Amino acid sequence: MNMLSEEFLKSYRDAGDCFPNLLARATYLSKFCRNGESWTDTVKRVVEDNVSKDPNVSDAEEEELFDSIWNMRVMPPGRGLWTGGVRGMHPAAKFNCWGTVLDSPEEWCWTADMLMLGGGVGVSLLEIEKLPVVRGFSRLYVGCASEHPNVGEVQPDYVGDRVYSIPDSREGWVDALRTVLACGFAGKDARVDVTDVRPRGEPIRTFGGVACGPGPLVHLLRKVNEILNGAIGRQLNSVECLDITNYVGLCIRSGNVRRSALIVVGKPDDQAFRDAKKDFAAVLSHRSTSNNSIAVRGDEGWAALVHDMSEFGEPGILNFDRAHADDPGAVVVNPCGEIFLHKREACCLVEFFPSRCESLTAARRAAVLATRYCLRQRLDRLPDAESDAKQQANMRLGVAIGGVCDFDWNTRTLDRLYLDVRSAADDYALELDVNAPIAVSCIKPSGTISLLVGASPGMHAPFAPYYIRRARFASNDPMVAHLVAAGVPMEPDQYDQTLNTLVATFPMANPDRKVYVTTETVDDQIQRLVDLQNHWADNAVSATVSFEKSEEGRLAELLAANIQDIKSVSCLPKAHGYTQAPYEEITKEQYESLVAGIDNSAKLTYGGDVLVDECAGGACPVR
Repeated sequence: MNMLSEEFLKSYRDAGDCFPNLLARATYLSKFCRNGESWTDTVKRVVEDNVSKDPNVSDAEEEELFDSIWNMRVMPPGRGLWTGGVRGMHPAAKFNCWGTVLDSPEEWCWTADMLMLGGGVGVSLLEIEKLPVVRGFSRLYVGCASEHPNVGEVQPDYVGDRVYSIPDSREGWVDALRTVLACGFAGKDARVDVTDVRPRGEPIRTFGGVACGPGPLVHLLRKVNEILNGAIGRQLNSVECLDITNYVGLCIRSGNVRRSALIVVGKPDDQAFRDAKKDFAAVLSHRSTSNNSIAVRGDEGWAALVHDMSEFGEPGILNFDRAHADDPGAVVVNPCGEIFLHKREACCLVEFFPSRCESLTAARRAAVLATRYCLRQRLDRLPDAESDAKQQANMRLGVAIGGVCDFDWNTRTLDRLYLDVRSAADDYALELDVNAPIAVSCIKPSGTISLLVGASPGMHAPFAPYYIRRARFASNDPMVAHLVAAGVPMEPDQYDQTLNTLVATFPMANPDRKVYVTTETVDDQIQRLVDLQNHWADNAVSATVSFEKSEEGRLAELLAANIQDIKSVSCLPKAHGYTQAPYEEITKEQYESLVAGIDNSAKLTYGGDVLVDECAGGACPVR
């Protein structure tokens, strides 16, 4: 393993970090910093781990990659920053997102497993007719020792012998779900005991956080049993499949992964699926845990579809015909829509930021370094045989341009950069003796990473020339006192009746951009999406088109006219009516007044977890 020398690292340690503002520093310290390490330490462990996968990487390339990441010209995904170089990390936990097709009950178990490892999962309901018939009524009995600290939450159904005691592990939780699903479809009674599940509040090693206790798991198992008992003698319908998937997501989110990222894909003519999020009580209960999209086929009744997007923010649009032109085996998409995947395939992401480079030549070099980093990340073998086989066959990369609206480009620039990445991937695959990647480029939403860099997120424009960016902190977060001392305004979260959450206000400025969310039209956004899809992304573009109420008709026209050039898109109305919204436009004078009172050089402290709206549309994994 190539170790970066302290002599090389000294100037970086002396500089500290290059975060553009306090929100960037708070995001780093709460999401990617491990055990109080510095930014230099984080980049060091990530780079050394990455280059160790190829013993032929030169010292010069390793140092160049370090410098590029430290200065944020190249940025691993959040998952790469969090897991890179950490001993004992599960290989699957190093990947951002996954996809599967719900064609057997086992796919719910696999989905739960990937979510518990911190990844997002795309779940396709397009083949649910392959699921078995529910054969009969199943009773679920849950046991828990009376001395367990969380026995009151469990409300056990029996006491006595443990027929099946759930081990206190990720595998144990997955197997408990597998047991209840198998008994439920077969119409057999099931007994499980949760006495051995560690109590709420105990620490979770390696991945971090604290245990949630057995309550969320028991809630999931009982809901699954209830749904199956409501379908005796038939197959589950799409909404029942959606609900089981959502309850899985709810359980994992409660169990330490704050945003268990799910996208569920349904058929365009399945009105019950399309209406599922219109049931507000169900959304509050569990259906908020997924974004829902439909696999369009052509003439979808665009006006009605856009109206639903305007009222409910969904469904998103996926064009598998366009995706199949580049990849006939694609069956699902990752939760943010930038990577179409084969069943049980993982996506592997990285970004480069041309706006951080001094020239196009430097940006092209950053693109090559990012490509080589990404392909090395693919070299780790996966324990799941089907996932590993897909990885070895496809070697799919997701090299993304970050901050698309932060630099001047045209379609020729995109074509040039794409050829650089494609050539670098092919050449390096030949050198490594692996398959050439089936696809190499995308545009990711770039939530937390864009915050670190101070860039606009993915293909999306910056919000406004001057605006407020809000973030939420637990009131007992050790970082809060440091932010207040640095002059960051704090106020109680008006949506948290427990008074345990505070809202921080960070002033932001992008006065020299050509486009802004507040001013650009749907025509501008659709054209940018089409250009990026046709001249850069051989995977897909994660795009959320923002529109005014008055633009609904025009948006429907644009989707109908351009769908053949679009793989993935969601649309959200600009009007929201929320107080303490993540973004709020302000004047230059208001910005200057706010920023004058904030010390952006404040060091803050390690710990806590800042909650920001991490991507322009949809839920992304917490890291």
